[in-house]
Amino acid sequence: MSSTTLRVAVWAVLSLPTFAASIYTVSGTNGNSNPVSAEADFGFANNQLFVSLTNTLADPAAANQLLTGITFTFTGGTYANNVGSVTNLTGTTRNITSSTSWTDTPINTSTANWTATNTGSTFNLFFNGATYSIIGDPGPGPKYDSNSSIVANNGHNPFLAGTPVFTLSVPGVTSTSNLSGVTFFFGTGREFSIAGVPCTSNCGGGGESVTPEPVSYLLAGTGLIGIYFLRRRRAS
Repeated sequence: MSSTTLRVAVWAVLSLPTFAASIYTVSGTNGNSNPVSAEADFGFANNQLFVSLTNTLADPAAANQLLTGITFTFTGGTYANNVGSVTNLTGTTRNITSSTSWTDTPINTSTANWTATNTGSTFNLFFNGATYSIIGDPGPGPKYDSNSSIVANNGHNPFLAGTPVFTLSVPGVTSTSNLSGVTFFFGTGREFSIAGVPCTSNCGGGGESVTPEPVSYLLAGTGLIGIYFLRRRRAS
């Protein structure tokens, strides 16, 4: 590897955007006494917020256990009203046709009925439709022992499965931003809300990284640097 390539690798690492992260979780029961649980992973960059949402409840019984929104408040900075917007969404959709049969496909829409709004520093990321609410994994079998509000429900199918990652445009956010006051919403009408808590141990169980691309660049750049010094050592 030439010294020019080394300089390129070093530049790639040093010029990466800086990111911070914050993780919140929730576990409890909704108004129908059904259990609910979820995780939200937040990643901050200049004028962007990355939000990974996971419904961590396996084998939900009914649609009132579906994850359908979050609210949160930035703890610093000044934000004009309604400046936030969803610009991209990645992940998997799941169409459940029976308790033991479903089809997973990549998301082919940039928003999937989810919108971002804000009043000052308080932001909402809400599901606004009948389809694309977030469902948890199936139970043992694997199998969904769910009622007709989920299984073969053409009004609610497809769902978002796994850990969808939302990219929000938020003018004013920086890599040093942080947030608090995270509240999770469940049910297709967002009829149940429970306050989340900061994760302090075993965090990041949602699976997806909120900042996948910069991490990939970092690994590639540091790998090139390592190869350069290994070759120099062998040549000496």
